[in-house]
Amino acid sequence: MNKFFLSLVGLLIPCLAGLLDHLHSKNQSSPFSSLVISLSGGSPESPSYHVFSPNYTGSIVYRGPVEKVYPQTNDVFLYKSVNPSNPSEDMGVLKDGLLASTKARVVVTSLDANGSISGLEVLNKGAGYRSEPEIHLTAPASVSADFEKAFLSVSWNPGTQEIDNAQAESPGRGYSASPHLPQIQVEGGPHFVRIADPESNHTGLSFLVRDNNETALTLENPYGFDLANLLPANSIIEIFEGWTLGSILGHEDTPLTSNEDPQLADWVYLMKDPQEQDGTPDDFVPHFHNGQSWKEVFSPSTDSSNLIISPDSSLMIARRSAQSILLKNNGRVSYSDTYLALPESGKRRLFNNPFPGGVMLSDLFQGNISLTQEYESSNNSKQWLVHQNQEIADNLLIITNSTWQTYWHDGTNYSVTQKAEVSVRAGSGIGAALTSRDFSMSQGTISAFSNTYQSPVSVTSENHGLRDGFMVKISGVFGYKTNENKDQIDEDGKIVSEGSGLIIESSLNQKWKVQVVDENTFILLGSQGDCDFDSSFSHATWYTGNPGAGYTSNASVTITGGGGTGAKAVARVGPDGSISSIRILSGGFGYTGIATAQIRAGGWKNLTSGNAPYSDVFIAPCSGLLMVRNHPHGVAAQIKVFSPFNAD
Repeated sequence: MNKFFLSLVGLLIPCLAGLLDHLHSKNQSSPFSSLVISLSGGSPESPSYHVFSPNYTGSIVYRGPVEKVYPQTNDVFLYKSVNPSNPSEDMGVLKDGLLASTKARVVVTSLDANGSISGLEVLNKGAGYRSEPEIHLTAPASVSADFEKAFLSVSWNPGTQEIDNAQAESPGRGYSASPHLPQIQVEGGPHFVRIADPESNHTGLSFLVRDNNETALTLENPYGFDLANLLPANSIIEIFEGWTLGSILGHEDTPLTSNEDPQLADWVYLMKDPQEQDGTPDDFVPHFHNGQSWKEVFSPSTDSSNLIISPDSSLMIARRSAQSILLKNNGRVSYSDTYLALPESGKRRLFNNPFPGGVMLSDLFQGNISLTQEYESSNNSKQWLVHQNQEIADNLLIITNSTWQTYWHDGTNYSVTQKAEVSVRAGSGIGAALTSRDFSMSQGTISAFSNTYQSPVSVTSENHGLRDGFMVKISGVFGYKTNENKDQIDEDGKIVSEGSGLIIESSLNQKWKVQVVDENTFILLGSQGDCDFDSSFSHATWYTGNPGAGYTSNASVTITGGGGTGAKAVARVGPDGSISSIRILSGGFGYTGIATAQIRAGGWKNLTSGNAPYSDVFIAPCSGLLMVRNHPHGVAAQIKVFSPFNAD
């Protein structure tokens, strides 16, 4: 068994505060956010340990289509754009070498009495700049009436591919040294390419950029993907700046405790690449900040400030100072599907919860669990492998109450290919208890919509089987746009003849609480029509859930919200592998509102709980998980993780 990891019991303390301040709609692919964790105090003799999972960085340098990828290469080509200074010429959309450079660092050293930039210093000249990088100065927190923006430039040396110095072309005015001098950002640093096309089956897959010119990128492809197949012409990608140890936790200054003596500084552990691991504590490499830069604890001559942190990785912080602090990480998060890297058999990875909210363990591995016996190998070896025996199954170690908890999957419902979903209405039993009639996993097609202004929209769906109070998701409704008088109108709002109006996607395509009229009709409470429904443009459906597919055993149902308490239920599996019904074990009481139910396939076990089965395990938004690839036939692979936040 994993004796080394069990010896780490008590090392890590979970994130005490994960505060995601979303400044944009979650419908955006990468909203900006802040992640804050609390680091409790410790000492050199007894540090406090924390898992820290950073967001994406805030810098997206390109989002657009791919022109082509040649077969059996790792080179991705992008379309050229029109040169704004000479419209008869085309130009590349990237800067040569910029996406795989070592970022230079420049700081403001002084302001004059007018708040103008009077001093700049190059702290690091960078490396690998085959073109001149831009340099940007952050705006002050508050702007006075006489504020003037400063403009900076650098002297770039094409021979050494470095920055020699920086200067203020226009020093500006109105900048302040409080609470600190203005910050400077220089282009460059490591970058990743992420498949961002919503039509792709590989949305969320990321690759490190190893080199680039003005029109093409060379990607690191350790898993041997066929990039020509993954990135067909006109598929959408985004290129974003990656984290380094210094950019996450500070280069010259860090919120952690720094000291020339590593024994008096905080430590940050990064895990070695799987191919370099030997299964000992040396797989975790500690780093410290000496007051000027990051160094390896046991090799202090090695600068580690520019170590690249992959988007799915976590790091561990050992707080060796007595004071508790808050650590804040600004960046972008993603609600989209993504990928996690599995190491080969006998290796480990420290990865993160990739989503900006708590998720269940089954959500991370939905559709990626396979049963491969210890004596056989198959294509399933590229998935998360399960077994009744913990020492053979792949393991996950999660921190709970300062202790490593080891989980594995025993194979129960491993063959689920579609997760069942169920809706719940307010309880119809005595004392607002839930009954089996208060659960629905139905769906149907829609043949007609009314188009009303002052009364709710009426929906025609033959033999719908719905009951009052359920939430129904409507989709696929299109029609001719109408005004308040229900006249069809064109794109300019002008009244046109029937059948000539502007075709729009209806605002009815969302969730509504329903009231049943008869067996073929229901109304959407609070709705209002905005178009004349046309079935030739529509594939209109309603949905309360689905029975799933691939289940072999009954599944537990967790019920939350709705104002009630005490309800327990089991999802019963039919002969076709779908959920056939919800069996109520206890209706509870007080469910006067709409509750949320989740069907948990089960199969997860905990080493310290006598092999007792777990329906699921919650993973906090800033948590890291230690992945231990136990199974003898596990191979290195990327597995897709479906976002639980994609649903409305």
